[in-house]
Amino acid sequence: MSTKNFVSIYAAFLTTLLISPIVISDDATPIPADAAQLSGWFTANVKPLADRKATLDPALDAAEAGAKVIKVGKTGGEFKTITEAINSIPSGNTKRVIISLGPGEYQEKVKIERTKPFVTLYGAPSDMPTIVFGGTAAEYGTVDSATLIVESDYFVAANIIVKNSAPRPDGERKGAQAVAARISGDKSALYNCKLIGFQDTLCDDKGLHFFKDCFITGTVDFIFGNAKSLYLNTEINVIPEEGFTVITAHARQGNSEDTGYSFVHCKVTGAGKGAYLGRAWMPNPKVIFAFSDLGSAVAPEGWSDNFKPERANTAFFGEYQCKGTGANPAARAKFTKQLAPPQANEFISLAFIQGSKWLLPPPKARPSSAPPTATQTPIIFRAPAPPPPPSLAPVGTYTPTAPRLTPAAGPPVYSYADAYGQASSNLLGRSNLESTIQQIFDKGRGSWDRDTVICALLAAFNNPERAVEYLYSKYILPNLWRIWVMDFLNFLNQGFPNIVGPNASAGPLAFLRNSQQFQELRARVQMNPQILQPTLQELGRQNPHMMQLIQENQADFLRLINEPVVEGEGNILGQLASAMPPAVTVTPEEREAIERLEATGFDRAIVLEVFFACNKNEELAANYLLDHMHEFEE
Repeated sequence: MSTKNFVSIYAAFLTTLLISPIVISDDATPIPADAAQLSGWFTANVKPLADRKATLDPALDAAEAGAKVIKVGKTGGEFKTITEAINSIPSGNTKRVIISLGPGEYQEKVKIERTKPFVTLYGAPSDMPTIVFGGTAAEYGTVDSATLIVESDYFVAANIIVKNSAPRPDGERKGAQAVAARISGDKSALYNCKLIGFQDTLCDDKGLHFFKDCFITGTVDFIFGNAKSLYLNTEINVIPEEGFTVITAHARQGNSEDTGYSFVHCKVTGAGKGAYLGRAWMPNPKVIFAFSDLGSAVAPEGWSDNFKPERANTAFFGEYQCKGTGANPAARAKFTKQLAPPQANEFISLAFIQGSKWLLPPPKARPSSAPPTATQTPIIFRAPAPPPPPSLAPVGTYTPTAPRLTPAAGPPVYSYADAYGQASSNLLGRSNLESTIQQIFDKGRGSWDRDTVICALLAAFNNPERAVEYLYSKYILPNLWRIWVMDFLNFLNQGFPNIVGPNASAGPLAFLRNSQQFQELRARVQMNPQILQPTLQELGRQNPHMMQLIQENQADFLRLINEPVVEGEGNILGQLASAMPPAVTVTPEEREAIERLEATGFDRAIVLEVFFACNKNEELAANYLLDHMHEFEE
């Protein structure tokens, strides 16, 4: 390896070590036990934009500074429907767009795509608008039956009623589950919203979420998913149900998943009886109630192991200083955790959702957008990209079947090892690459363009079947280093071997040398040293113990990462390269595209990597950068 690359790797390594100890959040002031102090606590800890520039995500800070308002209403609005207003927002949007809804009922199925962050749905608190639709699991699949689907980051809703009007499940009709709202984007907040349904009302799917002053009603699993969410001063209303009644079904499947639901100063109300606060739908749910008023709707046992006794040892169901007729700890299931203050502290502050980085006070009414000023940037409107097939759920979610009292298997985890194992039979050569691109292009019937297909093939290591799965699920990974990283992390998360006896002298990191995952990662790093920094940052987030081991043995790690790549290591890179041009050239137009991407605030090295990985497709690169901005910031 060249001296230049060695220096680059060393510099990237030192940079990562310097920044990795940064504290994730500084918002650890606990929520007070006295409900009368809650309003003052929120005002003191969730400051307005003008006071938050030092802590907010830079992209969010920039987006809020150029906010635009779009009015929707039956009369007098710029658009008659919410969907029309969302369609007017460009893919790759970088500015806050507040869709101000007039009063009344909007009978439509609303979806906000991942490529449209910074969207707010706002209604007047005195006359809250209602979004209503009657989708069911039988027609759309459970998670896509939602009246409101939000896949984008930095979403906000305030003073909105979201309702699924499908008939109540009767235990006989298959696929009768009907979701009111699915929140799948990261860093999303709902203020004073009402979510109305029966079974599966709210799919609190994934990401960091905040619910305040909301009302959520249902019968079975009416808050489910695998997000990390804080519910504050929210009413959980249980509708009477003859069968198994459950409030939460948290889908955490392993202790390595940093997810959970925390209900603080909430009220469990309703005429229902015998409702469980949560059940172990998946092996490792994490749900707690703190300072909450648990009414008579709550079953004395409080929690269910989902008729799987072994899950009593893996579920984390906790309570802390709750009150009410349904809060008697004496009758609780034995596996319930009555938390002590040190245990509860994790769940009763904004640090639980890293709130200092993104959480802002609820929006207030604003006038319709005026012509652009010095602090207001106009939005360029473009035709929206064609949507994916409606029946397919996005990767990272789960599609429960009805009834869902038996846990469904999680989605398959695709890694580099999968693609490598199939390479001999499925990997494409240059000779038939063009025909395969055309076949995939035709299969999409116009849903994808050629550049998107090429990008998916790259992410799938030219495996056509895998590429089609990525395209349908929108799970395209243009910066290929993540595939190596995730497989490497999966390997590390299996645990560390014992370094004892004759192997101890080789050092605590010697076990990496014979790991195929590390060899592939090393080959990739030596080809492109810039990926070492994001790799170690990802490692620090997912496996801090391993990161500490590397920090304590920096010299050993540098020696390992700089060892020559032996024949046979990283040969998938050669196969990938054979399908790509041997040299990269940049036209004046492409140079301008790179400069425009840099102008959005991303580092040049990241822009270049994503731009070329996306086959020089500026829009695709912009969408990817925006979708993953939280990864690049840290």
